[in-house]
Formats: sequence, C-alpha cells, structure tokens
Amino acid sequence: MKSLIRSLVLLFVVLFITGCFKVNTKVIVNADGSGIIEELLLLSDATIKIFNEFAGSFDESAKDKNEFKVFKLEELKSKAANYGSGVKFVSAQPHKPEGWDGYKVQYSFADIKKVKMNMNEDKTPIGENQLPAETESKPQFVSFDFSKNRPAELTVIMPVKDFDDKKSETSETSGTAEVSSDTTGNAMLQQMYEMMSEMEMSFKVRVNGTISETNATFVEGNTLTLMYINFGSLLKNVENIKEIESLVKIESLEDAKKLMSKFDGIKIEIQDKVKVKFD
Repeated sequence: MKSLIRSLVLLFVVLFITGCFKVNTKVIVNADGSGIIEELLLLSDATIKIFNEFAGSFDESAKDKNEFKVFKLEELKSKAANYGSGVKFVSAQPHKPEGWDGYKVQYSFADIKKVKMNMNEDKTPIGENQLPAETESKPQFVSFDFSKNRPAELTVIMPVKDFDDKKSETSETSGTAEVSSDTTGNAMLQQMYEMMSEMEMSFKVRVNGTISETNATFVEGNTLTLMYINFGSLLKNVENIKEIESLVKIESLEDAKKLMSKFDGIKIEIQDKVKVKFD
C-alpha cells in the first residue's frame, strides 16, 4: 500500500498536465465465481483540451491535435487480456455527461481466480513512453481466490505492502522536491485543488448476494471498497502542501490508519487478504 500511495502522489506531476479525470472500477462476483468487470472513465473537457496540446508536443507527426478521442473501441477490446486469462470484452459505449467525455466498458470472466487487477495501472490517455520517468510505478496486482461452498467465499489478495523496506523507501522519497516556503506551498496547494476538485479514483468489489462474514475495512451493503481517492476532498483538508509528504512516509499499518483518519477523501484497504462469505 505504501508504494501505491506514493505512486498516487507522483501522479500529481501528471495531473498538472492532464487535469481532472474520474476512474471507477468495479468487480462484480457471482456465487459460482463468474462475474463482470465494469469501468467508467471520464475526462473533463478542459483536460482533453490540455491533453491535445500536450500530446502534440510528443508526436510531431500528429496532423490534427483536435482528433483526440477518449472512446477508442478497439483499444478497449484489447484491454481484456490485461485483466487475466479468460477475461472477455462484453460491451463499451461513450459516456458524455455535461462537461465530461468518457466511456463505460464491461468485461466478463468465468473464473474470478484467473482475474488480476493492477492497482497502479495508468488510466490516463497519455500513452506509453510519454510520462516523466519518475511517475512510472511497478505493477501492484490484486488477485483473487474463491470457494463455491455454501456460503461462497471470496478472498481478495492485496498487493504486498513494503513497510519493512524503510531504508530504500526513505532514499527514494528523499529526492522529493522541497517546498521553499509556506507561501509557495499554499499557492501550489490552491492550484492543485482548483485543478483536481472533481477528480476521483475508486476500485470496488461487489458480491451478488448477502454478506454473512467479512474482514474488509470498508463495507457498504454487498460492496467492498478497496481503494477510493477523492482528490478534491483530500486537498481541501490539507492545510499546507508539506502535509502531502506524509502520504509517502507510511511505515506501518498504524501510519496508514492515522492517514485515513486525518485526511478526508481517502480509503485504502489495509488487510493483506480480504475475505468475504456470501450467499
């Protein structure tokens, strides 16, 4: 989880370029282990405008920067393989609420045990080799186990938390740019808040049934929230830009709990293995 949060902080660099977006991913699991992966991605109209200008600076052959589209059917079809063996594309359609442009896509699977979800997957439409090298992050896969007993039991296996590697993490984060003054930091914070006030990311698992037992940290009805970041709420409750540095200094589960209690708008599952029984 520490590396996941650190990667989210590094995304601020990207977000100053790409602006505001929303990515919501949900895995729906049936009692027989089959199910659906649903993903919603939205980019603000202002973000698309910025991206067109940014992408053009990396692609001199681009003839018309205004031709950029968020909804790319063939790319969405090909993404099915990213989610594991046996995952198949079901459907996709553009989704354009006022001020936004994006899509809704569904993939199906017959066996949840073959599904894998990269929590650090780059959902922004910038493309490969176009981001600053320091924003690249290692894959953080969520995997699953499943028993068809009655009640059915789903186990969500979270990425390994590297709390013990304090020395290497400290050296990595020591290169983070220092804020020279509170005035500069607060000005930067205000700019970040204005750009990201509507940005959010979420990853949830919903079971088709009634939950009888679970150790999940965040549960509502039959839905488990494994990750939720509302950047507007997060930044609104940060008094100084230097407070964001606490996001990359987590060295224990207690630190993680304190972080989530201090900052509104962030939920990240702290269990290594999330178990849920349902029927």
